[in-house]
Amino acid sequence: LSAVQMRTAYYRNILIPARKADPESFRPAWTLETDVGGLVFSPQVGFHANVTELDFLSMYPNIMVHRNVSPETVNCKWCANDKKQRVPLTNYHICTKRPGIISLSLKNILRRRQYYKAKRNVHPNYDRRQKVLKWLLVTCFDSNTILPVRTGGELKLVKIGSFIDNLLANNEDLKGTAVVGVDRTFKATFNPIKKAFRLRAPPELYQIKLETGRKFTVTKDHTCYVLADGTLREKTVAKIKKGDFLPVMLQMPEVTSSSYVDVLSKLSQIASGEDLDIWRVWGSDLTEYIQDKKSEIQRYMNGHHSPSAIRSWLVGSFIPLRYFILLKVPKEKWKTFKVGCGRRGGGELGFLPAHFEIDGDLGFFLGYFIGDGSARPTFLRLSVNSADTDLISWFERFVAERFGLVVHIRKEPHTQMYTLQINSSTLVRILTEIFEVARTRALGKLKVPSLILNSSKEVIHGFFGGLIASDGSVRPKRNVVRVSSCDYPFIQELAYLASRVGLYTTLQHSIPQKGTVMHELCFSGVETLEVLMKSGYIKHLHEIKIRSKKNKIRSHAWVKDLPVKESGLLSLARKARTARNPRISDKIRTSREVVRIQLERIKQKKKRLNSDDIKQLIIIEHLVDSDLGFARVTEIDRVSSDHNFVYCFEVTHHFPGLVAGVGGIFSHNCFGYTGYRNARFGRIESHEAISAYSRHGLTLTQKIASRYGLEVVAGIVDSVWIKDPEEEPLPLDKVRDLRQEVADIVKLPVEHACDYHWIIFLPRRHEPDIGVLNRYYGLKTDGTFRIRGIEIRQSSSPPFIKKLQINMLKILAKAWTRGQFQIASQRAKRFMMRCSEELETENIPLEELLIKIRPSRSPDEYVNNSRQAIAARQLAALGVNVEPGMKIRYLIVDASAKDYKKRVKAEQLLRGSEQYDVDEYQKLIIRAYENLIPPEFEKKKPTLESFLLV
Repeated sequence: LSAVQMRTAYYRNILIPARKADPESFRPAWTLETDVGGLVFSPQVGFHANVTELDFLSMYPNIMVHRNVSPETVNCKWCANDKKQRVPLTNYHICTKRPGIISLSLKNILRRRQYYKAKRNVHPNYDRRQKVLKWLLVTCFDSNTILPVRTGGELKLVKIGSFIDNLLANNEDLKGTAVVGVDRTFKATFNPIKKAFRLRAPPELYQIKLETGRKFTVTKDHTCYVLADGTLREKTVAKIKKGDFLPVMLQMPEVTSSSYVDVLSKLSQIASGEDLDIWRVWGSDLTEYIQDKKSEIQRYMNGHHSPSAIRSWLVGSFIPLRYFILLKVPKEKWKTFKVGCGRRGGGELGFLPAHFEIDGDLGFFLGYFIGDGSARPTFLRLSVNSADTDLISWFERFVAERFGLVVHIRKEPHTQMYTLQINSSTLVRILTEIFEVARTRALGKLKVPSLILNSSKEVIHGFFGGLIASDGSVRPKRNVVRVSSCDYPFIQELAYLASRVGLYTTLQHSIPQKGTVMHELCFSGVETLEVLMKSGYIKHLHEIKIRSKKNKIRSHAWVKDLPVKESGLLSLARKARTARNPRISDKIRTSREVVRIQLERIKQKKKRLNSDDIKQLIIIEHLVDSDLGFARVTEIDRVSSDHNFVYCFEVTHHFPGLVAGVGGIFSHNCFGYTGYRNARFGRIESHEAISAYSRHGLTLTQKIASRYGLEVVAGIVDSVWIKDPEEEPLPLDKVRDLRQEVADIVKLPVEHACDYHWIIFLPRRHEPDIGVLNRYYGLKTDGTFRIRGIEIRQSSSPPFIKKLQINMLKILAKAWTRGQFQIASQRAKRFMMRCSEELETENIPLEELLIKIRPSRSPDEYVNNSRQAIAARQLAALGVNVEPGMKIRYLIVDASAKDYKKRVKAEQLLRGSEQYDVDEYQKLIIRAYENLIPPEFEKKKPTLESFLLV
């Protein structure tokens, strides 16, 4: 059978030989004669059987493998003469020597299916993960892979393993969660997450190392983007070779940053228990608020404070945090208050401002503390080199102005160091609980605070200035600034923080004499060093060293340069005869300034280029203006998996990928269905082989069912619908025996999915004689519907149309017999007519008629004037950044207007007085009705016998 024939809805109980089969080459195979689509009535007799575990290991033991995917294992040249592993009904053979795409995909996916189905029976919340089970060709990262994730509007640096484990353990919704990716012009953007994946890790992973110290660890089947043939091509790790250029992130997308920290608001969210009494709020205006709410406060004091305590609060103009919210002080006055933390039994309190400005100075202070500071519960200390007297003066001024505290300075004996001590338990608590900086390295100090990661460029520059001043150095022979640490995850986080503001960095490591591996984050490139020095946060001695070397040995940002051959620039320049001015023919890569000059020269000679060359020219323009750089692969190592699982995400739109790994490598995300969503990843022989195995199992099932006197109504991939020709209820023991025999012969465990009163497989719109199995609806014996492919399931359908179909289904749900269905269908038609009349009155709310779409391209990329193109252009004219995949809603105003711009109107342009196109929406109503009760059914009335299996 062809794929088209297999999608028909009905099968007669007639078996005919498919072809003359060579018994040495093919397994015995049968095919089925097809009939037309239509309506099946089987009151309480029809049932739907679903394959639960297509374990081909027992059926075809030689094709199953433990790991790795290689698409070439269908029709590979090494096994061409092996006639034992022929795919049914095809001339294909399966490789028995190397791992295969079919075997691995099915084995992994079906093991997960079996596991999660068992879990779902116990925990209904496993339903979301059940959807993951259909995904094949999953590409995954090692659990320790660090990547940036935006969740709840806040950017975080997380380890992918612990992040997804937490999602699954708490069954958290992914709405509002996004990873860093690129759009179609290669600009950095946040790409929403659609699914999270956690799969059993194979014994072996692959570690890809790039120049500049970037690297990531992934499964062998992981798909990477490689710059080749003028664009980003997809390659599995198994096919990547040394010298390939992989894209890396130079700059991350902008985030919304706050300019201040509201200590009171944060404390109100995180404080609990005794902390509500230890923290106090002070303000000269609090006395009148306390006096006004005195009686209310006293009602809440029982068990916490004595009634006499309120007198002390009135005198001192302060109150414990526990009762502060009862005062109902206006939020705008909170910034004038101070907070203090002390002992429950009383004692002198040192109050600090409850409102801190987030600026470069605060960033410098936090960076210096993380690099060379420590804290105890009542004080914090900073170590400063005796040569940096300017830093000592700076800290004295900053601490006095920002915190109102005094810095105590002590010269350490026998060392060239000063110790700066700030005594304040309140400051220590604010540092750890509000700024989220731990007191010591052992407690987790070496981590980029969320406050810094989500701040402005000035704050991040200040933070790096503090780190460099405390624990940084300038290389003696090159103008490269470096920060060193033995904590590798911290260096990785710093690399992402640098890319957040476009600072160019490389990663290195060294092994000192003591044997401890020191990891280094190096700031290099003239532009990056100029930015750091202009920020004003590079300490004086370092600035002198950098400027003294500026005209000697200048560091270069190699990753920012564009590969000449792989980008397609050299090919275009040779066609336009501009490759020698400026010269690029003898270069591996060249600076972006040179590329821009070349592009301008090439444009002047467009006559030498064809249409494909012009498209390539646009791609190169996007690349040179992009936020991506390109680093070469230097090593490919096999490493043992040190965790039970590997992890990944599926993103919703833009380029299908995300930034992850050391240094931020842009790589592909998960996707599945053996390439059906993206044929570039698939292999047609593999898809056909899977379909062939499916047909083989279905035909055997049909043959077995016929021996039981049953009729196969429909079948697709892993499901069959069966009924009794006499429309008698099927005894449970008969169903059980059938399932068992199918499982024994076909070698596929089978489950009884559900029973139907009746089911309709809808015909094709343009070929009504052929039914399709992805558009149907059926009334189950429990009174609910199983629905696929109609407007209710389509996100683009207007709410009015969905409500129409829902109400029609409620009418049809009352029918259990042919006669009842005929009557119900007439009622449904009358209901449809009433809705059509209501539409003509033009009283339907406009929001009920909005059509939601996701444009597949940017507004300027559309060449026609389709409705979604018009709506997208309207939003672009309003200044909205319309990107592929984002949701757009529009109203059909006049579908036949000569001025195509007036045919639809985007939701943002609606004023509530617009008139919708009645005729066009009536077409949608009729289509929704015919998708439930096709015209062919009405033509065959009153008996509908021609649509029944007999």
